[in-house]
Amino acid sequence: MRKIRNIFIILVLISAVAAYFYLNYQSSKEVRVKTAEADLRDLTQTISYAGSINAAKYVQIGSKIAGRVSAVLFNELDEVQRDQVLIKLEDIEIKAQLRQAQEAINQAKINLVNIEKNLERVKELTKKGFASTEQLDSAQQAYDVGKVVIRQNQANYAFMQAQLEQTSIKAPISGTIVSKHVRIGEIVAGPLGGGSFAAPSPMAEIADLTDLEVQADIDEVDISKVFVGQEAVITVDAYPEKTFKGIVREIASVTMSRRDVGITYRVKVHITNPEKILKLGMTANLDFLLENREQILTVPKSAVLVQGDKQFVFKVRNQKVFKAEVETAMEGEEFIEITSGLQPGEYVIVAIKTGADEEGSLLPFGNQGIIMDDILKLEDGQSVIVMD
Repeated sequence: MRKIRNIFIILVLISAVAAYFYLNYQSSKEVRVKTAEADLRDLTQTISYAGSINAAKYVQIGSKIAGRVSAVLFNELDEVQRDQVLIKLEDIEIKAQLRQAQEAINQAKINLVNIEKNLERVKELTKKGFASTEQLDSAQQAYDVGKVVIRQNQANYAFMQAQLEQTSIKAPISGTIVSKHVRIGEIVAGPLGGGSFAAPSPMAEIADLTDLEVQADIDEVDISKVFVGQEAVITVDAYPEKTFKGIVREIASVTMSRRDVGITYRVKVHITNPEKILKLGMTANLDFLLENREQILTVPKSAVLVQGDKQFVFKVRNQKVFKAEVETAMEGEEFIEITSGLQPGEYVIVAIKTGADEEGSLLPFGNQGIIMDDILKLEDGQSVIVMD
């Protein structure tokens, strides 16, 4: 009886060991996969770059003359129109100088009348022999000088008139006041302030926020793909749910970067901003549209593997896997066009993992040059478990 019991225990142990190795063998052969359907989709091919938003029309306002600010007629973020007066400088001294210039003109004209009368009198005397040629020449010269004096005074008057006009500083363009740097009572210097030529200090800045552009530096390998009039899709981090339409407006002919950081060319893309939600200086992401095709057969890029000069996918049918060579064409951000080797409605593996461990990481496929069947020994007809 004891002998029979020992035999029974040995048989149970043998069965348990066999079951253990069988289950582990089956677990090691178990392959779990995630699939996607080969389907007809619209596919867009783009190249992407980052740039910054700037105003196509942007000006800094300065004073052409020195003076004290007597009035500031705007606030930051005000909408202004071209030729609208924004800043006034004190003009008392200039008006006084303008009156002096006018008086000088009047006096010069009176003097010229008297000089002209004297010239006519000398001419008559010369005809009668009572005045010499030298006296006539002198009278004529005085008359000519008198006319020059009038022109000089008129020029001075015009200059003072222009100076007076410069005391009213106007908006050179229509747009939005994006910054303000001036207060009443401040003394501003013109372009000759400080004893040397320099640009006047900006008193305000105006930008047309309805006419913005994105400036991006495009690598030389891609610049041939970009052309004036080309469409671009623009997104900004501040509004991730929104997209904006852009049109390439300008492409630089001269490189914008040093050779040690690569050759790039500045491209300006016009972007409409009717809601005025975009701000100057924002970082923008540009997707330049290269090609757009509708309803072509595609699979996720992660489904396609490369082996030498061939491409292939793993199809899954009835829980079994089959390797299929394919040909590809247009490539988008997420999907790639299949021109042969697949039919619409077929399913392909896009990710895979081995073992029964639900915690295991998912291994992606996808144009990485990784030959997954060499690693995981996938074979035609091998059973797989399709994950939801």
